[in-house]
Amino acid sequence: QRVLIPSVQVRVPVPQPKEIHYFKSKMPFFIKLLLIFLLNKILFSNQINYTRIFEETMLNYDIKFDEMRNYKSGAICIPDNNDVYDKYAIGFSYNMYNKSDANKVALSGCREMKKKLISYECKCEIIL
Repeated sequence: QRVLIPSVQVRVPVPQPKEIHYFKSKMPFFIKLLLIFLLNKILFSNQINYTRIFEETMLNYDIKFDEMRNYKSGAICIPDNNDVYDKYAIGFSYNMYNKSDANKVALSGCREMKKKLISYECKCEIIL
């Protein structure tokens, strides 16, 4: 003869590994970090591009910025939109008493060149 024993099903919660929980809680942090990294990379690439444009413009006037003496500064008029133009206003200074004076002179030169040369909206900023 067979005897049937009733079975009881018990659900026992299975603990989740801590690594998965840790990853889920830190995910927003890593996404923010990635966004900051990408934004920084984009801004840095623009900085390199404007530096190259500045140096090429200086070479058009037969001036080598790298060979100038200490306390030098360079400014370029960066367009409000991200369009590329044929001409850019620049300003520079070299052999100044200190870096802050060099920056002031470079910005002043950039603004003056902007008045005479540039028809688009831009803002003079120190890049070197």
